[in-house]
Amino acid sequence: MGIFSQFNPLAEGYDSNNALALGYAADLTYQDDDKISQTLDLWGFTESRYLDQGGTQGYLASQDKMLLIAFRGTELDKLDDILTDANVALYPGPVGQVHVGFLHALDQVWSSFLDFFYGMYQGQPVWLTGHSLGAALATLSTARMKFDPVDQVRIQGLYTYGSPRVGDDEFASAFDRACKKNCFRFRNNNDVVTRVPIPGIFALRYRHVGQLCYFDTTGKLHFGMSPWEMFWDRFRGRLEDLGKPGTDGMKDHAMSAYLELLESRQTPGM
Repeated sequence: MGIFSQFNPLAEGYDSNNALALGYAADLTYQDDDKISQTLDLWGFTESRYLDQGGTQGYLASQDKMLLIAFRGTELDKLDDILTDANVALYPGPVGQVHVGFLHALDQVWSSFLDFFYGMYQGQPVWLTGHSLGAALATLSTARMKFDPVDQVRIQGLYTYGSPRVGDDEFASAFDRACKKNCFRFRNNNDVVTRVPIPGIFALRYRHVGQLCYFDTTGKLHFGMSPWEMFWDRFRGRLEDLGKPGTDGMKDHAMSAYLELLESRQTPGM
């Protein structure tokens, strides 16, 4: 089963093996549907479905012990779109208000998503993941299934990587009351997408959800960090990156950077 051989589908709280496996699952979304299907087979999933509509992609995969949902993030050559998109207005979501652009992206595949989901769901634990825009879509999907369920869905966990902010304080508060215990949001130092929407009139109303898992400039993982500590760590990160090729915030956002950090936390035999 490869990377999912030590996955714990019944985990309550943080699990480092699950964090790494779901990171690879998020990274897999950037491959084509054939590669995704082949890899999921190797990982031990017996059924999978590929989502692709209107620029929104992802997949669902199932086995007896779990159902996996992953959404694709923003491609590097289109990353400027998510950073400069002026359409940051808030719109009524499953609860509270959410980013209208993210909501529209999810709506494009939602009908197919539900058809696939209820064709595969047999009451097993549901795990969601995503990177960048995919993290926002995984978060919104979790909220929809939690607050607008057609049937009672057993959502076991959500792990996101480089997620932008998704909704307002009402959304974040309701989401955290329902899901925070098993929702882990990874941020790598100066990852620029984690600050989207960029500060402005609407952006001031946005708030992150879940438990912060923050990688500092040394690669150490912190479960929560004060704004002041984060400010100085981000400052150190920028200083250390001076003179190096590329943009610090973009390099820290790369899914490959998250995987490298997650892998470094695995001990022999894990």
